[in-house]
Amino acid sequence: MKTSRKTIVEFDEQSVPLFDQLKAALKSVDGKAISNKEAFLIAMAYGFKHGSKVSEIKRSNTGVRVEYWKERDHVLMAAIQLHEMGNADTLGDLDERFEIAERYAQGGILLLKDLLAKEASFAQEFAAEVMESLPEIVQ
Repeated sequence: MKTSRKTIVEFDEQSVPLFDQLKAALKSVDGKAISNKEAFLIAMAYGFKHGSKVSEIKRSNTGVRVEYWKERDHVLMAAIQLHEMGNADTLGDLDERFEIAERYAQGGILLLKDLLAKEASFAQEFAAEVMESLPEIVQ
């Protein structure tokens, strides 16, 4: 596998406040905001599910340090990379994997922006949408 030159998988500079809102809206059971990594994965998966990605992002130097990604996170990003590229030839290219993930995360956070702005509880609306999608995911 080709090692990545990247040290961080980034949020778009204009979306850093949106990621902060998402982290605060989806607090853990103990009341702490979710991590940057969790917010990134949620936005990336949401963007992918809805086919929403941007063509490029503006670098912010804010996001998730590469060493924080676990194998299961790489598997999810690799699945999206495989879908995006249409073949397995590029799966060893981590820079490409991270680039694709960043583009879907940005697309996802832009879609979630509208949900975050609603007066109703974001966590409740988001959970309802996830539960509604569950039969699709399980099949």
